[in-house]
Amino acid sequence: MCLARGANFSGSTFSMVDAVFAPLFRYFDLINPTVTQMIFQGLPRVSLWREALALRESVVAAVGRDYSHRFKQHLVEHQAILAD
Repeated sequence: MCLARGANFSGSTFSMVDAVFAPLFRYFDLINPTVTQMIFQGLPRVSLWREALALRESVVAAVGRDYSHRFKQHLVEHQAILAD
């Protein structure tokens, strides 16, 4: 893993790796923070990468304003463990 320089996986250039992980990281922003803190604990470069992707305009614009509500509603409807 690179994550050495720049806000993206391979540095300053947004790549396919970033495009794949951005939506996955978004899920972690929507579930209980105590769960996500444990997952990313001890991974400072991954945490910084995740934060940088979350701020990227194209990542923010990829979902509607009601995405958080719809995602949480989906978890409840499917009785997901993370629905709490």
